[in-house]
Amino acid sequence: MIGLSAVAFSPSEPPKIDKAITSVSQKIERTLSDFDRSTTESLNKKEVKIIMELVYKRTDLARAKTDEANAMINILLHGTEDEINSLQLDDVRAPDILSVADKIEVGVQRLKYAFFIAATSPAWHPHMATLKHLESRAISSFSEYALAMRKIGELISHFLPEQDDIAFDLSEVELSLHEDAIEQPEWVKDGDDFVKWLSQIKA
Repeated sequence: MIGLSAVAFSPSEPPKIDKAITSVSQKIERTLSDFDRSTTESLNKKEVKIIMELVYKRTDLARAKTDEANAMINILLHGTEDEINSLQLDDVRAPDILSVADKIEVGVQRLKYAFFIAATSPAWHPHMATLKHLESRAISSFSEYALAMRKIGELISHFLPEQDDIAFDLSEVELSLHEDAIEQPEWVKDGDDFVKWLSQIKA
């Protein structure tokens, strides 16, 4: 079975998701910048090939990660208890996964802008079919990856221990226990007691 580490880009492990996406848009933007300073009428075949190889490398990675994410989603939705336990979700936080999805979505918007600028440049006019192909592949690959990560982020909260759903600042809780507006049993004297009391209520 796969663990979550096989699905999400870890901020401490290359390639980071932002670099994986921005490397594509930066390459397109930088190439156009170089073109503006040159005397040629369009990008040459070698330059187009380099960009194509980069797009395929990044999108192949995104597609592989999407496949892993979808496998995890399938386990969360249809797996046995043992299969779900094998995902080792104990240390996983839904906000972290949703943050990855957010980064990918921001990257997709940047890609769309970069491809739009490229499409309006004379440098790409002789290679417009290739540009449109690369744009379609990049946008769809990263959009599907973002969608899969967002779905995981929304699903995993249902499989985490119930007490992890609410985070308490016990010092703040203890201060609020002494306010007139808070009514609690006499035995609730501190933050730990409050958590126990709330658990009993929820049960």
